[in-house]
Amino acid sequence: MKRQIILLCLSVFILVAGTGIVAPLLAPYAKDLGATGLWVGMLYSGFYVVRLLIGTPIGRLADAKGPKAILTYSLILYPFIALSYGLAGSIAGLLGARLLHGVASAMMLPMAMAYMGEISAAGKEGKYMGLYNTSIFVANGVGPLLGGTIAEHYGMQTAFFSLLGLALAALVIVAFLPSSRANEHPEAQQQEAEQEEQVPAARRPVSPWRHPGVLALASINVVVAVLSMFMVSFFTLYAASRGLSIAAIGFLIALNNIIIGATQVPLGWVVDRYDKVRLVVMSSVLTIILLIMFPSAYALWSISLLMVGTGLASAVTLAASSAMAAVLGRQAGMGSTMGFLGSASSLGMVIGPLASGFLMDSFHIDTTFYFSGLMWAVGTAVFCLCWAAHSRSAKIKAITKGEMTNV
Repeated sequence: MKRQIILLCLSVFILVAGTGIVAPLLAPYAKDLGATGLWVGMLYSGFYVVRLLIGTPIGRLADAKGPKAILTYSLILYPFIALSYGLAGSIAGLLGARLLHGVASAMMLPMAMAYMGEISAAGKEGKYMGLYNTSIFVANGVGPLLGGTIAEHYGMQTAFFSLLGLALAALVIVAFLPSSRANEHPEAQQQEAEQEEQVPAARRPVSPWRHPGVLALASINVVVAVLSMFMVSFFTLYAASRGLSIAAIGFLIALNNIIIGATQVPLGWVVDRYDKVRLVVMSSVLTIILLIMFPSAYALWSISLLMVGTGLASAVTLAASSAMAAVLGRQAGMGSTMGFLGSASSLGMVIGPLASGFLMDSFHIDTTFYFSGLMWAVGTAVFCLCWAAHSRSAKIKAITKGEMTNV
């Protein structure tokens, strides 16, 4: 089991770091090719639109073939993506590489999460997902740093081609992963048996659209993605309006990511022992409060405190919701659940920047924080309503099961 976790997290870390090398270089690379602001926007938004559209179908395919198979297919695509980036001589070619990257990304991270969900031991979903989340956030910090260094000393093409080498390394690592099918994991078998006693349909996966528990988590994924994209885009404009230097802005963004990544493993231990639903609600409410406090902050120290608080609060939300996704995945199908939640995250990454850009142009940069807070309030309300419906459904099924047993 440890071998599976190490290999999966290592492959995720390598590939996410590789894509992190590419991401910050796209805008200047596109500008060198003569791209307008609209084309640059299409490069970034098109990536998430593709993920939004194909995430759920990919998840259903994973339920049939297994997460490892889809994960392998995605890693086969990544070397071609790296070549497409490095050899792109026009905006159209660069956009094509970006859209192909969106296809591979929709297959890669959600299926890695599905794999981790299937091998997670009963009652330890938080621990397993914490390890997975940590590998992503650490890689997100390492990637851009490597990308800037490589591009500065060896050129952008070298940075793009470095993704090729890292993708091949990740592919080799994944080749050594055994199947993640839940029926090969004794502890997962035991949990399935326990779920069968409580919920008659636990072994019959249902569509995520018809599963209120999955819909509840989808609402949280949307708002987490909105905040994540905001922190790497419009937050920089807000910080600049406060007179902060580029170094200070970089420090604040890094601080947020480091806090989230560093706390995922210990928070995994917490969410495995406490009510995950309450943790999601309480941390979401705290996030809302902190977001609407940002417009009142002007000094580096006050903004830093708010970033620390926001990082900790959103880290709890992420840890608890990830663990809940692993549990519900055994009911709705692990691949379908993670693919659907991946699409929800992509939706947040599309609408967040668009809405924030409109608000900034029409009003003031400070209004983007109120928008993010409103999104979290709506998402939390939807989560509570859908989870209440899920709880009622589970109780009805449990009662029905008891009545059938007594017949």
